[in-house]
Amino acid sequence: LFSTIFANIWHPTVYKWIKIGIDQKKIQIVIEGVLIFVSFIWGFFGLFSWVIPIFLPNEYYSLKFIIVACVSAPLLYMLSEATMVGIGISRKSGYSMMASIVALFVNLLFNFIFVPQYGIYAVSLVSSLSFFVFFIIRTESSAYLWYSFPRIKIYITIVSYLVFTFLFIIKRNDNYFFNFNLIWIIPLVITSVLFYSRIFYFIN
Repeated sequence: LFSTIFANIWHPTVYKWIKIGIDQKKIQIVIEGVLIFVSFIWGFFGLFSWVIPIFLPNEYYSLKFIIVACVSAPLLYMLSEATMVGIGISRKSGYSMMASIVALFVNLLFNFIFVPQYGIYAVSLVSSLSFFVFFIIRTESSAYLWYSFPRIKIYITIVSYLVFTFLFIIKRNDNYFFNFNLIWIIPLVITSVLFYSRIFYFIN
């Protein structure tokens, strides 16, 4: 829902900005704003996924782990909608098609390798990985075709969330004395440190 609404508003807006000659830093602000939103939603689901089994039968207990990876896929798609504007501006839609094809190939390959052994856990992780590849190709293509905006902090943030998503699902720790969901505080802190000035900007 958020991805669709954002895409429908963002693309006409950014094209209008480009037409009137808006400062490219304004686009960077929007991208970083979407990244912060995506990061906090991702971390929120990680922190509070333990609530899910309370409302569902025992057969769905594993959902408390895989929900984080499932949520990451549309969030990464939403972020890619923000970073891919250069593809639309340059009218090189082939790069967007390439991102989809490569991500599909990654998805099929890793599902074929890991699903027989790891089942639904592999499906959720591979989906997350595929959308990450999709996001990277779209972002780098946009930077190559149009405006090479700063991306290092963006990639550090997303990779940290992917690492903790993989760790969260692979470990599936249910230690009574330690709520494993608390590990999500770490990537949330990383996001806050890297983008503290932007967070204060939006608050103000």
